[in-house]
Amino acid sequence: MDDKKTLSDIAYRQLLQRLMEGRIAPGTRVSQQRLAEEMAVGLTPIREAIRRMCDEGLLYQKPQSGTFVVEPDRRTLREVYEVRCVLEVQAVLSAVGKISQADLALLDDCCRRTNRVARRLRESGLEKLNEELTREFLEADMLYHHTIQQAAGNVYAMKIISTGQIRNRAFGYHSHVRDLKHVAWVYRIHKQIVRALRNGDRQAAGETMQRHLHRSMTEALEMFDRKTAWQNPSFARDHTMVANINEILTKQYTPISSNR
Repeated sequence: MDDKKTLSDIAYRQLLQRLMEGRIAPGTRVSQQRLAEEMAVGLTPIREAIRRMCDEGLLYQKPQSGTFVVEPDRRTLREVYEVRCVLEVQAVLSAVGKISQADLALLDDCCRRTNRVARRLRESGLEKLNEELTREFLEADMLYHHTIQQAAGNVYAMKIISTGQIRNRAFGYHSHVRDLKHVAWVYRIHKQIVRALRNGDRQAAGETMQRHLHRSMTEALEMFDRKTAWQNPSFARDHTMVANINEILTKQYTPISSNR
């Protein structure tokens, strides 16, 4: 049983890696037999990994047709970010005053890694992150947010947030224009959050995390619209303006309470 679970975990991680690196595109049919051959495991671990990804909303199964990679839509992208914003703001508020020095040091290290990515990008002369730098940037980013969630200590919220982060990363390898401006901004906002945590400033921590995720969502939606408009020119005319107006009218972001 333990060996089966281990093989299932290995299959899950390898399949997730393929999704996150864009090697299996949205809408693609997933062949269980081919995956089993490529990963050198049996079909049972592959089926268990696929079942787990279906539960997480990364894959879906069609009767008589097979398993496919989900094609994320604009509404889902927005809703995932909205849930993340609510829960991650609450997580950083909960972490204030009880986060350990070890966790603060880990957050500092994540910031250094992000800054190193920015420096390497600047020195390379590239306009935006290549595959290697994107992987390093995303790993530091996920560890940063996960550390704050752990410090908050809400296991149930952590599971929901992690699922959202996995979806964003699996479908969001190219979800933002990750140029020097973007990486530098993430570095600065992450540093500001760490400073607020270290100073025990609950209001600053919550408001800065909210600003961080709101901007990330806005950029992701803009990228989604740009890609969709390129693939379907009528989208820009018939959808984007209405969707943006609706977002403004239904905006639910509110200031963080100053109560400590």
